[in-house]
Amino acid sequence: MKSDICIDAKDIMDKKLDIFSLGPKLDIALSGGIPSGSWGIISGLPGVGKSSAALQICAQAQKKEFGSRKCYYFDVEH
Repeated sequence: MKSDICIDAKDIMDKKLDIFSLGPKLDIALSGGIPSGSWGIISGLPGVGKSSAALQICAQAQKKEFGSRKCYYFDVEH
């Protein structure tokens, strides 16, 4: 009998991830996009587009084709 608590590494490797596309250039930079359910930190100098990138990710996640998911955006800089 297989337990839901213990997960075999093969099960993890075989699991298909939902990937949110962010656009061709960002997808290339991120090796395909953002995996569903992942956490991330966007950092950099002021004025380079961190907030814009984060809001674009949230907008993509909320589209109907990606399941109208909830997305949380925390700005801890200010």
